[in-house]
Amino acid sequence: LIDLACMAGLCIVPDLYLVRAGRFAAPFILITHFLVQWGYFLWFEWRWNGATPGKRLMGIRVIQASGARCTFERLVLRNFLRVVDFLPFLYARGAATMLVSRRGARLGDLAAGTVCVRVPRPPPPAAAADRFTAARGNFSRFAGSGGTDRASLGRALSSYVSSASGGSRTAAQRM
Repeated sequence: LIDLACMAGLCIVPDLYLVRAGRFAAPFILITHFLVQWGYFLWFEWRWNGATPGKRLMGIRVIQASGARCTFERLVLRNFLRVVDFLPFLYARGAATMLVSRRGARLGDLAAGTVCVRVPRPPPPAAAADRFTAARGNFSRFAGSGGTDRASLGRALSSYVSSASGGSRTAAQRM
């Protein structure tokens, strides 16, 4: 649905300008729709390492069955067969092929030797910020009200590091 919304935007915006051209707009509107329909998936999967905006948001991408990055030729074949998958109505043939194949792949994937895989997501930035806040809170427990001069902060840091490492002598203590 995300890719469908992106494709609709890519078609509607030029259409708004082309409609003003009157009777000469129809060929340009058809060309625009043709280019978006055929080029959207191919361009994004080729340039974005196997992912369209929708695939990227969902955490999936297309790779070769061997695990390598898809070649342009495989992506052309995969996306050319999208028309066959679409027939007779709203990806009915593609859905039937997915139900029958062992990998759950559509016809375009089977012919091109490609698979859709989940991409592991990195931890959200908030998780790193939460770890920093927790560490700062733990450190402030050792710093206490011992002052804010360099020596007292150094002692507090040394105490914190030695307690966190199980009491072993640290570089801060050797200084």
